[in-house]
Amino acid sequence: MWIHHLLLHLLRWRPPEALSCGPAYRPFGPRRFVGPLLCALWLWAPVPAAHAQTSPEAAEALMRESGLWANLASIGPHVRESFVVGMTRLDPSINADEVERLSGVIDQAFAPDRLRALARATFERGADPRHLPALQRWFTSPAGRTVTRLEEAAAATQGDTLSVLRQGGRLFGEQPAARQALLEALVDATRSPESMVRMTLNTALAVYRGMASINPDSNGLTEDDVRAVFEAQRPQLQQAFMALALASFTLAYADLPTAEMALYLDFLKAEPGQHFTGLSFRALDAAMVDATQELGRRIVRQPGQSRT
Repeated sequence: MWIHHLLLHLLRWRPPEALSCGPAYRPFGPRRFVGPLLCALWLWAPVPAAHAQTSPEAAEALMRESGLWANLASIGPHVRESFVVGMTRLDPSINADEVERLSGVIDQAFAPDRLRALARATFERGADPRHLPALQRWFTSPAGRTVTRLEEAAAATQGDTLSVLRQGGRLFGEQPAARQALLEALVDATRSPESMVRMTLNTALAVYRGMASINPDSNGLTEDDVRAVFEAQRPQLQQAFMALALASFTLAYADLPTAEMALYLDFLKAEPGQHFTGLSFRALDAAMVDATQELGRRIVRQPGQSRT
């Protein structure tokens, strides 16, 4: 699904200065890691649904057919790359041993098998059996396979997000009006901008909770402070995420025939497609928030600890 390659763009995207590495937020001690983490991690928290349990085999099959299973393996390397870049920018004096330690912590927290198990558990609990036949028909159809192939290719060839915004924006402007309308409708059907705004806050709170569970810091930002910072930036984030989603979709589906794009939109707008979109977000939310909180716990070096 589209969320897989879009998530990788978000992991590379630098948020507004007030939300990440700006001069107003340069805490000392373990809290200095928070800025780079916010640069590297983005996720939203939808309301979970309750359905009859789906078998692990059926849940895994759906994840594989949609491309989620494969793309979960790409998250850890993107988090590590973005975090290291942000950390060295914030603290140029950081030594190679510490960078190696932090990279190892990220690899453990975002290990593919760990993320897949967490996401699959969400699919098992949340997949509505009523929709499984329709979902399987879509993902095994020619159009569905084409869409998945294009999304996996986009996820495997992620570039700099600013370049994606420029190239995607330019390409969007070159499209016929009918295709532009389809792309805008895809963004609307997936509720991308609203969802991405919520995911930034959810991930930021997970970082703080994980770190606070190991090393409470009464002089650091509180959860209320984090919420206030994000709420103040909500309009800017909404606008930025709208542009990012539209540019990303334009590039990812550049080779998708307009007729097949219309079929994809019909799928997303139908009840099974809406169900799967929400389910995918919930699965990624469960996996990423758990991994982020684990990262927050592990990233604080304990007294006497020389290596994680």
